[in-house]
Amino acid sequence: MIIDRNETPQELAFTLTLPQLRQAHEIYKKHCFFQDFIECCEERRTEETGLCNLPYQTLEHETDILCKAYELYEKQADINVSYRVTMENVIDQIEKQILNGILRPHPEQAPRVVLVMEDGIVTASYTNAPFIQAEVIKLDKEYDSAEEREAVYGALEHNPELTECECHITWPGREKEAA
Repeated sequence: MIIDRNETPQELAFTLTLPQLRQAHEIYKKHCFFQDFIECCEERRTEETGLCNLPYQTLEHETDILCKAYELYEKQADINVSYRVTMENVIDQIEKQILNGILRPHPEQAPRVVLVMEDGIVTASYTNAPFIQAEVIKLDKEYDSAEEREAVYGALEHNPELTECECHITWPGREKEAA
């Protein structure tokens, strides 16, 4: 199959057999459930609903928990009960299984990189996962045009190998001023 580089994913067409189509549908359905599950768990944590004992930092990588949640959902899915209520019940069951030690989150921490900057220059970098390669892109409003800066962000957002992540910025000695 030859793909024209100008085609967007929405324009690509594939010929699939019925079993392949069913398999693709199941994969997509599971993916959507995982996203809904993670979002609902975050909402519950914010609202302090339930036990709130899930590994929120690494939940998207906790395949055992996600697959168990999907399995529970598939068993409980009912036309007469709303998706949201079923999701809440599944999360309650997952939280209880974690509490009782039946399900165990992975003990490993999320990969982390710490960059130290002095006067706008990175002077040191530290990580809890040595396989991580830290990259720093320095943009300067005085030297880089708005188009160049937007192009950098656009390229990063559309890079399938990268995912935007949280960034905690500390400024020693200035914490009290920010509060």
